[in-house]
Amino acid sequence: MSDQNMESTSTTEQLQLVTFGVGAEEFAVDILAVQEINRMMELTRVPQSA
Repeated sequence: MSDQNMESTSTTEQLQLVTFGVGAEEFAVDILAVQEINRMMELTRVPQSA
């Protein structure tokens, strides 16, 4: 039986995420699933609303 020099190849896939926070929670979404990113706009209170 002859010895064969076998090279092992390793591929490392990187996952890119978009992260965002809501309150005290932090979330992450696969960047390939993201279509658009909008900055949060200033909120305006509506009088007599709950």
